[in-house]
Amino acid sequence: METWRVVATVLLATAGLPLVLVLMAKARDRTSSSGTVAVTGAVTLVVLLLLGVVMLTVLPGVLTWAVVALVAAALSVMMLAS
Repeated sequence: METWRVVATVLLATAGLPLVLVLMAKARDRTSSSGTVAVTGAVTLVVLLLLGVVMLTVLPGVLTWAVVALVAAALSVMMLAS
């Protein structure tokens, strides 16, 4: 496994975990339902984990770094908007 894949996956996790929390908070604000919050968190976390595995194994380099940049940008926008 190449080093750049590991670095990209760590960066994805670094930006992705706070993103899960932000999405859960937004779901709580919109619905006030703990079930919806739990489902939102679970789905986001599973997608993040699957994306990390795909990035570690088969995703091309350009796409890998594009995904990292997209997740970091989404987190930045959501943090600034709240």
